[in-house]
Amino acid sequence: MTYSNATLKRLAKLKQKKHREADRLFLAEGQSLVEEAPTPPEHLLTDLDAVKRLSTLTTPTGPVAVFPFLDVPAAELLEKSERIVLLHGVQDPGNVGTVIRTAHAFGAGVALSTDTADLYNPKTVRATMGSIFHAPIAREVLSLPFLKKAEASGFTATAAVPHGGERPSSP
Repeated sequence: MTYSNATLKRLAKLKQKKHREADRLFLAEGQSLVEEAPTPPEHLLTDLDAVKRLSTLTTPTGPVAVFPFLDVPAAELLEKSERIVLLHGVQDPGNVGTVIRTAHAFGAGVALSTDTADLYNPKTVRATMGSIFHAPIAREVLSLPFLKKAEASGFTATAAVPHGGERPSSP
């Protein structure tokens, strides 16, 4: 399918968080990532010029697809998950994607605190290697209230923190 210049311009804006949030759409790049999606994308761009225009990579790896946001509310995550990984303040998108991929492998959901890297950042999406489509993920979670709700729902908190850190003290 051929897309108009105006459509490509609108889709290219999805590389920026404010436009992703406004449209509730994100870009997924690469054949293997697109194939992981359980539902077809809203747009699938395969034309080399269009892919280059939408890609965030120096050397594009294949098609670029546009999907609607996938995150779930925190309450739903607590209801439907037996295990949950809470990321508090993890800034590196690659690390966030890697943890999502690992959580998915163990059948866990993921909660991302308000100060964690954007779930729909192209680097995060790539690092999930498709797990973004399979693991339940809540974002913009306030860590302390979420931990309290999780404990009230029967979850046991276990933490891994750098440098012998402490339980999160900020929301």
